[in-house]
Amino acid sequence: MADIETWNLICTSLGKSRNSKLLDLDIRKIPCNDFLNIDLLSQRYSEGRFGFSVKSDIFDTEGGDYKSFCDRIGYRFKLASRLVWIDTSRVS
Repeated sequence: MADIETWNLICTSLGKSRNSKLLDLDIRKIPCNDFLNIDLLSQRYSEGRFGFSVKSDIFDTEGGDYKSFCDRIGYRFKLASRLVWIDTSRVS
């Protein structure tokens, strides 16, 4: 549910439809205050377990290795209409 709400906030910030795809260029357009507010809300309501800064720290702890990062936080992705655990052996 938090991921959906985060997505909704980002789309609202960019003036995009919730069915839109986020492009690399879009990231630069999100106001810093919006990122900070989402990060703070995520940390507050997860008791410090989630948020952009938390994930950034975990990524750094894993030496910038995306596979290790995914394994550590349990990233999942959408396959058809269901979420499945990411197979990090296929992530490069």
